[in-house]
Amino acid sequence: MSANLEELIAKLGSNTVYQGLSSEDIMKQATDRYQSVYGQKRLSAQQAYETSDAALARELSGLQQSYDAQRAQSRAQTESTYRQADRHALGRGMQRSSYNEATLANIDLAGDEALNAISQAQTNAEADVQQKRTQLADQLAGTLKQLNADEQSDILAYADELEAREYDRRFQSQQSVNEISMKIYEYQHQLEQEAIEQERWLAEFNAKYGGKSSGSSGGGGGGGSKKKKQEQTTTTTASRGSASVNRKTMLY
Repeated sequence: MSANLEELIAKLGSNTVYQGLSSEDIMKQATDRYQSVYGQKRLSAQQAYETSDAALARELSGLQQSYDAQRAQSRAQTESTYRQADRHALGRGMQRSSYNEATLANIDLAGDEALNAISQAQTNAEADVQQKRTQLADQLAGTLKQLNADEQSDILAYADELEAREYDRRFQSQQSVNEISMKIYEYQHQLEQEAIEQERWLAEFNAKYGGKSSGSSGGGGGGGSKKKKQEQTTTTTASRGSASVNRKTMLY
């Protein structure tokens, strides 16, 4: 039994309670797990935004060129109409007439109105593109904000999972140590009870048989009685020594 006790004590010494990860280590592990994942999502969102915004920027630049071409064409048409009317009036001898002047003025006015309409169309088209760019930027900001919120949520959820795992490990480790400690206590208690019982039995044995042996006869009988007492004393001493060893083992 003492061998089993020594084995348990040695096992207890090598089976320490699991300390587990600290709160900082748990949070770092959870952060590291999702940092690269959400970093890639943010990068993809940023790249998609830049691609779309660049396309809108090209569209905006194209609008300028397109409406500049329309204005040039409108001016050319106005000038052509103006020359034709002026030649027509000249052919009829009405070049200096008020009618011709009014006609030419109306042509100039129509040309200006055409140019204004083109400019307004350009303004509206550019505003539409700018609005799309603004919406695109707002969408990116919203996406990034949502990704940040999702990342924090996932980090905290995984941190809770790790904390629960670490708690279970600590609990199981502590339970194992407690079981070994209880077995050691039971062994020590049993050894102590056995030592007490052995001492009690030896005391009863000596009290019962020690007196009869000493009073049985004189002379040779006395020698035999003396020898038996020595043997009993030796047995008692040995038993007490054994009990003492058991108690030392228990205390260890």
